Amino acid sequence: MSNKVNIGNLPNDGTGDSLREFGQKFNNVIENPKFEKMPIIDGTPIGTGYKNIIINGDMTINQRNFNGTSFNDGEFCWDRWEATPSAMTQTIEAGSFINSKAYTLSGLGLPTQVITSPPSGNWRLPEIPRTAREVQLELGTTATPFEVRPIGLELVLCKRYYQKLDYGMRLYTYISAGKTRRLSLVREVEMRAAPTMTQVFVTGGGGTHTSIGTPSTWNFAATGVKEVNEIYVNTATADAEI
Repeated sequence: MSNKVNIGNLPNDGTGDSLREFGQKFNNVIENPKFEKMPIIDGTPIGTGYKNIIINGDMTINQRNFNGTSFNDGEFCWDRWEATPSAMTQTIEAGSFINSKAYTLSGLGLPTQVITSPPSGNWRLPEIPRTAREVQLELGTTATPFEVRPIGLELVLCKRYYQKLDYGMRLYTYISAGKTRRLSLVREVEMRAAPTMTQVFVTGGGGTHTSIGTPSTWNFAATGVKEVNEIYVNTATADAEI
């Protein structure tokens, strides 16, 4: 039987393939060893792609420069990972998973387990050992190999929740005595919500310096008590973790 399938005519006009013949020929193509088979989850073929809904599952992104040992309960360590008294966890944002479905949690140093997503809201995962790596949470009841995503993509995913301006990325302005200067910068990645901002200003003019974060912009304001030729934001962070 040829693998060429004619689907341009009605099945019963004598020239086209019947639906059964079409199915048989399609199966021949799928079973051909020259073609890679689609992965199966709970008996259903699925396409390849973004299967791990955990972000930074191998702790490769570390914007906070976490040292790997100083875990403080409730504080974030590696990007997206929050420390608990004896382990760590991650909260998956609503809309990143299907509600009330079985998912498989697996990883190195982590017992494989099937857990059910919540019916609504965000999903806070069970406690995960701090030494676990290649942590994966995927739809279905079967654990598959860890999904390795491009490092640039993983960083973009993390920046939806946490961003920083570091040394060498400084915002300069001239300021007159008693006047306010405002500086804005468009974010390279829009955050999930208006973040909590922290910043370090460098100036010889004294005064009051503040920052306001929106999901899409960094916004800084500085008021000097005396005139200076230079005032700049040395470092800043924006935190929209959940």
